[in-house]
Amino acid sequence: MAAADVRRSAAATAVAAAADAGCPVAGVSETDFRTTADFAIRRWDGTTRRHRRPLTADDRVEDLAKGLRDRFEGDRRLVGPLTQDYRFLAARIAEALSADS
Repeated sequence: MAAADVRRSAAATAVAAAADAGCPVAGVSETDFRTTADFAIRRWDGTTRRHRRPLTADDRVEDLAKGLRDRFEGDRRLVGPLTQDYRFLAARIAEALSADS
């Protein structure tokens, strides 16, 4: 299996695990998990292009959470408490991507 496929699988598994843990923003189907994983990998890999300064691990998770929120929510001002769920999801994905690196 190619490295990109391994990363995608790890990220999708992390999304599925978050859904199993009750995360309401993780999706409900394999297609949802793969879509979220693909977006998260692009966001994660593009961090250095979007930020001039080096980010801490926590900053990268927060950046990923904001990216997920902006990608999947129509109006970020209305997200409210779901922000915590996006942070939870982002942390699970970040763990999977960091473990793979």
